This record gives sequence, structure tokens and C-alpha cells, in this order.
Amino acid sequence: MDKTGSPRRKPHFVLSLLNDLKVDGVETSFELESLLQKQYSNRDALLEKKQELENQVKELSVVKHQEIQEQLEKLQTSFSALKLQLNKLKKEKLPSKFEQPQFYENVETVDTLSKGNAYFLVLNFVKTTSEQIDANLENELETEAIELFYRLKSVKQLYIEDTTCNYLKDYCSKITAYWEARLQEKVVGDFEKLLELFGWPMSIKTASPTLETHEKFRKTIRNILRVSSSVKREKSSPLIESSVFNDEEPLLPVGVMMKPLKRRFKYHFFNNKVTGDSTKPEWYFCQIKKWMRELTPFIRTYLEPFSVTETKVSSAIEFVRSLTEMLLVKVDSQLSSEEGVDDEIFAKILEESIIYENEVREFVSDDMSKCPTYIPKFVSTIYSQPALLQRWLAIEKQACLQKLDEMFSSPTAWNRAAAPGPAEIVDLFIAVIRFVIERFSYLEQPGHKLQFIQLIVELLDDFRVRCLQTWQSKCEHGYNDPSSVIIDYVIADAIERVQETLESWQDLPFFCSLAYFLENIQLEEKKINDALKSEMETQSNYIIELNKRASIYDSRRDEFELIGDVSNGLFSSAIKLYKCLLDEIQSKWLHKMMDMIEEPLRAYSKLKWQAIEIELVQQDEEPDLDQSVIKIIQIISNVKCALKEGMEEALAIKWIKRLAGELDKRIFNIVIYPNRFSKDGVLKLHIDLVDGILKHFYLDHVMPETFFLCVLSTMRILEMNKGDAILLYETLHDGDTISQESALSELKIEMKREIVVQLLRSRTDLVF
Repeated sequence: MDKTGSPRRKPHFVLSLLNDLKVDGVETSFELESLLQKQYSNRDALLEKKQELENQVKELSVVKHQEIQEQLEKLQTSFSALKLQLNKLKKEKLPSKFEQPQFYENVETVDTLSKGNAYFLVLNFVKTTSEQIDANLENELETEAIELFYRLKSVKQLYIEDTTCNYLKDYCSKITAYWEARLQEKVVGDFEKLLELFGWPMSIKTASPTLETHEKFRKTIRNILRVSSSVKREKSSPLIESSVFNDEEPLLPVGVMMKPLKRRFKYHFFNNKVTGDSTKPEWYFCQIKKWMRELTPFIRTYLEPFSVTETKVSSAIEFVRSLTEMLLVKVDSQLSSEEGVDDEIFAKILEESIIYENEVREFVSDDMSKCPTYIPKFVSTIYSQPALLQRWLAIEKQACLQKLDEMFSSPTAWNRAAAPGPAEIVDLFIAVIRFVIERFSYLEQPGHKLQFIQLIVELLDDFRVRCLQTWQSKCEHGYNDPSSVIIDYVIADAIERVQETLESWQDLPFFCSLAYFLENIQLEEKKINDALKSEMETQSNYIIELNKRASIYDSRRDEFELIGDVSNGLFSSAIKLYKCLLDEIQSKWLHKMMDMIEEPLRAYSKLKWQAIEIELVQQDEEPDLDQSVIKIIQIISNVKCALKEGMEEALAIKWIKRLAGELDKRIFNIVIYPNRFSKDGVLKLHIDLVDGILKHFYLDHVMPETFFLCVLSTMRILEMNKGDAILLYETLHDGDTISQESALSELKIEMKREIVVQLLRSRTDLVF
């Protein structure tokens, strides 16, 4: 503390150092000491200024906050007042025309003057722009003229095309068309000259244009696209009613580039040249595909970027579309010519058409994803014509029937390539059907596709009939031949596999859509028939009209008659016939099996069951089975092996299950029901049936509890102790219906009461 009582500031370390130097007697500079003192004073002044500024900032922040709050309150007040004013205006109503007609006349006058002003503004714009284009062309300012024309065309598309001012629209259209024709004439000539420098179309790989030519080519492409007529392309091809041609012109630069190609194509393939040989359709198909592969990259490089930007249309797809339409003209002219073509050439053209459409789809897939448009569906466009479609159907049917003849006449037709696989004929037949489906899927109209479905149904029925004939021919030779039973299994397996294939196809979207279309036709036909029946006594004109409508659907019904009802699927009628044939084969096979089993079964039933005595055996020894039962087990074992060898395992198990159900009935009717059983007889019956025959079915996942109900229920009755048996007999004999059903259900006996009573009486240890 100093004398004034204020705290003494701690001296700066430099001043302290100077004082120490003075004490030590070291001479220092007076200027250095005074400079340090001055800097120290400046520092103190800056600290005081800093403190003052911080205080001012705090005061300003408080003031600004208060000002912002006041502004918010004012805005809130203004908003509330505005809201009240708006609500007030909403409640107020404009005067009616009768109260203040002058008000509405003024409004209409203002509206009319506004429209007139806009009209003359557009008219003046069109006139001025036209004059400027003319002036630029006179001064050879081609680029500026095209820029003005592009602006004029944009205004016409955006504002004038939708107007109701017909005179203005007509005037603008004529002006635009005039300048479009003049500019196209100029730009097309420049574009053709530049194409020659680039070697289009034959020498594009060897040409070497200069950089200046490249730059001029890009500018010319941009200009020619801007003076092109507007084009619009949809994602799917329009329906073609009367012609295979599409009247829409391609993009102008693409049309110019197509001119030399059309000349060459016409020269080589439309005249009597060696290359125009009508028996070689693959020549002109190959030429079109070659141009598509070799020339499209050039268009993608130079035209595509500008065409997508300027017109939103892919020039590469336009080029492929133009090639396709040129090919359509050639194919249609050859197929529709007066000379015509034979079936072999027709089939060859069809095959080339399908291949071409596949290649085009793959070639333009990337371009289509970037700029969706359409390319004519080649196969559908040509072969949807009624005459060509019917000829295609006839040729397809003939080829398929020839293939079926070859398949069924093959000595290896019913051989299985592998143990778990189907017979050779099944794979071949399904391959034929798939081939037909793949070919007609290129058609667009569902009615045309259904005609091929009709053909497939005919082929399915032909295959079924041939299988039936093959099976019956084997049956005529009898079953003495061991291989005859095997062919039953193979044929049944073939039918089952074709049936399963058809059932899986019915759930595919492709076939579901066709079924839906045909179902609508059938429903409409039903409505017309119902209307005809209900209106028979009305005026004759109405009946005539209904008859006209009905005739349309009658023709469609006759056309798809073989397909039948499609409410359960497109192939439901064919599947039903296949199931009937399969049941017939299985029933006859089962009858044969039962005939083979019945002989040892009857011998087994002739045992003296009421007097049988069984010798006791050691605990580790198994009791011997009856010889007749062993024969039955051997027959069943051989049958199961043959089933698994001749058909799919799942189908074999189905047949084994049906065999088990039928065997259960035969055992009951032949062995159990006619006989009476002693206690040892029941034990032998259990050993032979339950531990012998029934146990043999467990190996194939066939549960005896499900398929041997009669045998197992009989064993429960015969093995029941005396007291329970007597009680059950009394319940069934004297009890009411409810108690009888309850007793049988509790014992898991699924038989009629009379049969259970008879089985109880067949026990020799009970006397009733």
C-alpha cells in the first residue's frame, strides 16, 4: 500500500530489471527507460478502453432487444388488424348485376381491353421476330436467325397452340412453317455436306475430319435440331389399325442420315438383283442389323447429347426405329406380294423377325432407360394382320404335330435320363410348349395370344390322347410282360408332371392376364344371352340389335371354345382331362394289383381262425409270418420298387397310399368279416397284419393309422378284454344313439354300429 492507501501496482519485470541494474551500478540508456514507461502507460489506456467498450456493448444489446420486442408487438397488432379486415371483406358481398350493372360493365371492359392488349402484344412479337429473321438471313447471320426462330417456335408451343384465337393461331402457324421450311433447306444442305466429310455412311471409320469441321458439325447439329419439326414419342407403340407403317417422321437429322441408307437398301433388296433373292430373307435382316451395330455409335457420339437436350428424344432410338420401319416395309411387301412365299420361307422370315426383335431390345435397352420412347414391335406389327396370323398358327401347329410324331415314335421316348427325372418325352413336350409360348409372347393383343393358347390346348389334348393310346396298346398285350406294368408308371408320371407344370403356369402374371381377358369375354357373352332371353317379347328392333352384338361374342366364343371355362385358370379344362386319365390309369393298375394280392389273401382267409393255437416262442425270437402274408408282402415290396423306378417319388407315395386304402378294405372284407377268431387267432392276426403287412408301409411314410382304419379298428375290438367287450356290446345293443357314438369315439373305432356288433360276435371267447 502507498501513502494514499491505494494498492501499489506490481512493477513490470523490465522496470524491475532496470532498477536492479542501477543498484548494481550498471549504466543504462535514459531513452530506453522513458520508452518503456510510455509503452506501459499505453497498455493501461488500452485496458481501460476495452472495459469501456464492453460496457457499451452490454447497454446496446439490452436496447436492441427492447427494440426488437417492440417491433414484434407492432407486427402482431398489424396482423390482427389485417385479419379482422379480411374477415370483414369475406362477410361482405359484391353487389349483384341488377343492383350495380355499371360495375360489371366496367369489369368486362377492363378484361376485354386486357385481352386485346395481350393479343396485339403477341401479334407484334410474331411480326417483329419474322422481320428480324429475314434481316439476319439477308446479312448471312444464320445462327442469329435460327436463335430467333427457336424463340418464336417456343412461344408458339407454350402460349399460342392452346389459345382459342383461331386467326392468331393460324397466322403464327403459317409464319413458323414458312421460316421452318426456309431454314431447314439451308441447314439440311450444310448438314449433308458435313456428313460427307465424316464419311457417312460407309467410311466413318476411315474419314479424318479436322477440328474446325468437328466444331462446325456440332453447331450444325444444334441448328438442325432447333429448326426440326416438334416430335413426341410415347413409351409404347400406338395401335396400328390399317397399316404396318408409322406415319411419324423421325428427327430431321436422323431422316437426313437415313436417305443414303434407304437408297442402298432399295437398290439391293427391292429390285431384281442377286441380293434381292426372296429365298434369302436373312440377307436383308443381316444388312439392317449390320447398319444398326456399326452406325449407331456415331449417332450416340455426335447427335445424342444435343437431341436429348433440345428435343427430349433419343436420336439413337430414332435411328434404330427408322431402320426397323424400313425393314417392316420390306417384310410386309414380301409376305403380302401376289407371288407369295411358301411355308418354309414364311417360317424363316418369322424366325428372323423374332431374332431381330430380341437383338433390338437388347441393343437399345440403355438408351430406353435414359430416354423412354417407342420402337415398333416388329413381330406384333407384321403378324397381327389376320391373314398372316392364321398362317402362322397353321405352320406352328403343323410343326408341333410333326415334333409329337417324332417324339412318340422314338424308341427311347419313355426312357428316363436319370432315376429321379421324368421320361425323355416329358422334357421334349414341355420344351415344345415353352417354345410356342415364347414365340407368341411377342404379340401385343391378348386376343391374338389367346389363339395360340387355343393351339397349346389342342397340343395338350393331342399329347393326352397319344399317352392314352400308348397305355391302351400296352394293356391289350396284357400284364404278362413284366415291363407292361412299368410303362403304366412311366406314362402316369409323364401325365402328372405335365399337369403340375400347367398348374404352376396358371399362377404366372402372363397367363393370369389372358385368363382375365377371356373371362370378361365369357361374362359379356353371358350377359348378352341373358338379355336375349329376357327380351324375347319386346320390339323387334331391339332384338335385332342384341343379335348383332351377340354375333360378335359368338365368334370369339367359337374361337376360344377349346380353352373352356377359365374361372379356375387358363388350363383348368386341360388339367381336368389329365386328372381323369391319371385316375383311369391308377384305377386299372389298382384293380390289377388287387387281383394279384387277392389269391394269397383268400388262401389266408381260409385258415381255421376259431381253432388256431400258437406255440410260445422265446423272447428274443420273432414269430413266423404266414406264407400267404409273406407272398402279399413280397408283391407289395415289388410294386413299391417298380413305382419308385417308374415315377417321381412323391407320386409313387400317392399311389402307395391308395394301394394301402384299397388293401385295408380287401383284408377286412375277405379275411376279417367272414371269420370267427379265437384268442390265439387274434394274436396271429395281429402278428401277420399289424407286425407284418402294416409295418411294411411305415418305410414309405404311409401311416397305417390313416389308411388302415378297418384293420386297426378291428384289432381294437378283437383285442379288447372281456369286460370292456361285453360293456361295449350292451351299449351298442341297448343304448341310445348318443351313448353309442360316444363309446365308439372313445375307443377310436370308425365303423358302423352293426359291423362292430358283428365283430364282437365273431370272438369265440364271448357268448351273447
